[in-house]
Amino acid sequence: MAARTAAADTLTVMWDPSPDSNVAGYLVYVGTQSGSYSSTYDVGNSTSFGYPNASPGQTYYFAVAAYFPGPVIGTRSTEVAGTSNGTPVLVNPGTQSSVVGNSVSLQLVGSDPAGQPVSYGVTTLPPGLTITPSTGRISGTPTTAGSYLVTAVVSDGILSDSETFTWNVSAPQALPPVSGGSGDSSAPVITITMPTTGSSYVASESFVTFGGTVTDNGTVAEVTWSSDRGPSGAATGTGAWIAGVPIQRGQNTITISARDQAGNVSTKSVVVKLTGKTK
Repeated sequence: MAARTAAADTLTVMWDPSPDSNVAGYLVYVGTQSGSYSSTYDVGNSTSFGYPNASPGQTYYFAVAAYFPGPVIGTRSTEVAGTSNGTPVLVNPGTQSSVVGNSVSLQLVGSDPAGQPVSYGVTTLPPGLTITPSTGRISGTPTTAGSYLVTAVVSDGILSDSETFTWNVSAPQALPPVSGGSGDSSAPVITITMPTTGSSYVASESFVTFGGTVTDNGTVAEVTWSSDRGPSGAATGTGAWIAGVPIQRGQNTITISARDQAGNVSTKSVVVKLTGKTK
């Protein structure tokens, strides 16, 4: 006799027929504890039985006995156990905040208790964002300000789990006013430390994190990035800054710009070449 998972909430038990020609049918015993059976099913002359009420991830114990006219019930078989399909789990990413025109990337994290592959889906993303179902990565550049109630789903193909979170997209803020008459003519000094300190970098992923520092004899007002392939956005931070930059296949010139409160601007560029398989 053997037990196997047949569907999301069904466990199927199969056994060899009894060689006794006087057998009138079979009884199947089912329980959630070994040796203790809470349900009994008369399956007639069938040599298989699908238990339809299995809870996800629950282990069930089965035994089978033949019965004869009378009825006379024979000895129970050796017990077997089977565990129903477990529900995958999705981690709630929490409230997200973005700015119109700034690229974003969010990785959903889901898992299956049996280690089975999972796929992802999502509803009501802010306009401009999309998800890759096979990996669960949400990326893009939001185009419309607003507050969006997003529902994300992870599935093993049979069972699924969902989480709901808020994604706030705000309009770009106006730049702080440039101070006049300060006499400051020194431009900020930009240092790039990620992903390289050099002037070129070879990437194998379509999303590269840049980071570094900016020093100035006054106040650094903003740090921004732009690509000669089109996208641009604001970095997070000023003195120490970081930015996620989308990269397209081939050669991309990424320029980091820093502006101080007096209006002095400096730039520094890195040539990034995307090769190989991308996600």
